[in-house]
Amino acid sequence: MRQLLQQAVSTALPVVTFVRKDVTAEQLEEIYARIWTLIREAGLQAT
Repeated sequence: MRQLLQQAVSTALPVVTFVRKDVTAEQLEEIYARIWTLIREAGLQAT
């Protein structure tokens, strides 16, 4: 997952998340929080 995310961010491709149609707002928040954490930890956060 991390390698795929690093490649997507480094090549300026969008990060796409697939979710079930019954996902809750809280679950979406958790998913995106994890993605942002991966981006920060990989040093790929835009400045």
